[in-house]
Amino acid sequence: MQALGFREEKALWRRYADLLGRGRPTEMLAAFRLKTLYGHKNTINAVAITRDGLRAVSGGDDGMLKQWDLETGQCLNTLTLPGDKIKALAITADGRQVVSASVDRVLRFWDFASGQCAHALEGHTKVISTVAVTGDGRWAMSGGLDHRLRLWDLRAGKCLHTLVGHAGDVRFVTITEDGREAISLSEDGAIKWWDLVSGQCVRTMVFSNYPGSRGLFALDGVTADRRQAILTGMDRTLKLWDLASEQCVRSVEGMERVGAGAIALAADEHYALTAGGSSHGLRLWELASGRCLSTLTGHTDRVTAVAAVPDWSSAVSGGQDAMLAVWRFIWALEFPGEGPLDASGQEQPNEDRRATVSLQKGQRLSLSKEVPNLKQLFLGLGWDLAIADDVECDVDASAFLLGANGKVRSDVDVVYYGQSRSGCHSVQILDADHANLGDSDQQALRVDLDRVPAEVRKIAFTLTIHEAEQRRQNFGQVNNAYLRLVDAETNQDIARYDLGEDATTETALIFGELYRHGEEWRFNAVGQGYADGLAALCRRYGVNL
Repeated sequence: MQALGFREEKALWRRYADLLGRGRPTEMLAAFRLKTLYGHKNTINAVAITRDGLRAVSGGDDGMLKQWDLETGQCLNTLTLPGDKIKALAITADGRQVVSASVDRVLRFWDFASGQCAHALEGHTKVISTVAVTGDGRWAMSGGLDHRLRLWDLRAGKCLHTLVGHAGDVRFVTITEDGREAISLSEDGAIKWWDLVSGQCVRTMVFSNYPGSRGLFALDGVTADRRQAILTGMDRTLKLWDLASEQCVRSVEGMERVGAGAIALAADEHYALTAGGSSHGLRLWELASGRCLSTLTGHTDRVTAVAAVPDWSSAVSGGQDAMLAVWRFIWALEFPGEGPLDASGQEQPNEDRRATVSLQKGQRLSLSKEVPNLKQLFLGLGWDLAIADDVECDVDASAFLLGANGKVRSDVDVVYYGQSRSGCHSVQILDADHANLGDSDQQALRVDLDRVPAEVRKIAFTLTIHEAEQRRQNFGQVNNAYLRLVDAETNQDIARYDLGEDATTETALIFGELYRHGEEWRFNAVGQGYADGLAALCRRYGVNL
């Protein structure tokens, strides 16, 4: 775009990025290469980009890790492993730390500020092919050509579990933010779900008709919400498989075969950016219609790595030409529930816009009346800690799906850090980088109301403090706690409940309850505390400890 005489104004772009965060893309207006970054000397095998699109990290066959400022195009830091080749990497949420995997079978945890390797982690017996890290840089997961997965504690610099079960090379792994659950994909055609607390495989799904690279299709990834698997085929199709029903829900034709790590998928699963095959370009796809929205050109050799930000405002790609390309996407936006924008991009008053309901303790609200035909409910929870910064305090959100007797039907009706999704797939804890999260949200859950079984009459949402007794912590040290209810389809707030300063010595808290009333869904702002943490809630709701 700069070659055509245009230049990007930072203030204008940041205003657009703010609007993109509030609105919903409806149509692609423009896609262009903003910058080309040079510095690598050989093929770039892996790239990652921060959620805000301001920084990226790349690694390649030249043994170099590079940190980039995508606004200026400057290389901020270079870390080098002489004589080695970097095959995979993952970055923390702020882009300041990176986990790299190289052909020497060592996983390294780097800090860009100091330029030092904090830990060199050994254990794999063959090349590490994939790695994932939590946003806070506490946990990492690696998979390799030795058919093994390993869970790492990056702060302690040690392996917590070695996971055995795959019969082929591990292609892809993703880990939840709490480090307690992971999903892996392998050349053996299997997807496995892992409980990382016990180190056990809790579910396996085998694509017997699509046995990895030895057959028609290969497993390439899992969508950001971990609800769909991505398969790419020798017949030039991309398929999305729903992991709950084990059915193909979308098929996109007309693409070239792509390699693992060379595909990025938006958080809402509406778009995919693919690269690979014999061409030197990338394609942006709208998955619902199967349309190719844009073909991006600029690389002079095969593209080998792609990463995109969740809101699809930008992406970065690297290839065998040893260069990085920074891409910008401009969308037409709609703002459901908001007023129109004036010429400066400011919202004009709209008398029809629904106001957010402020709930008081004990107040009940009919969500069905506030939002007719509500399908998906997003719950954002936030708080401030009144303790020293160097003191660890883990506040965890949970949900209990309850029958008419006020008890869970079985342990699969409990959603918590060790089981991030209910057995019926209607309630799920979301990752910290999910698109619906507000700036101050600490944790979040989503409820698919149509998926809630009829025998579930109520869902209780709770907060607990991990190891509160050992650490001598309680909710008296947690300030400004709130819960907000959001229409997940429009991303518009419905209601907010601020807890206030009622809690003192409690270590568990029932924040609120979503319940059926006839044909309606209603919410009750509870705000009730307990002194025995998660154990007290489990006893109340009939969970086997």
